[in-house]
Amino acid sequence: MKIIKKKEELIQELAVAKLQRPNSLTSTKYGDKVVYDCGCKSKQHRINDPSNRVFAIAMPVKFAIECENGFLSFIQVKGFFKQTVNTFWTCKSKLFMDALKQLGLA
Repeated sequence: MKIIKKKEELIQELAVAKLQRPNSLTSTKYGDKVVYDCGCKSKQHRINDPSNRVFAIAMPVKFAIECENGFLSFIQVKGFFKQTVNTFWTCKSKLFMDALKQLGLA
């Protein structure tokens, strides 16, 4: 997992991620054992935690999820019967919003 601390680096990652708004098919209804790594003090969160906010999605089965501690992580869920999660990168939510503002998306 990459921890991003610079806005320029995050903007490059956003260009590659091709994020979209969540839609009516967006679901985080996974089992309690499906967790992702986060850059916050908690280190890991359940994907189905109701305090998480899905900020954006990408294909296939990728989410930009904001945790209650002010961090946003870009993750991918893989597997049908047994799911695993890969965290591509994480950053502070404020940095994410600043990057979106600079791109004219917020």
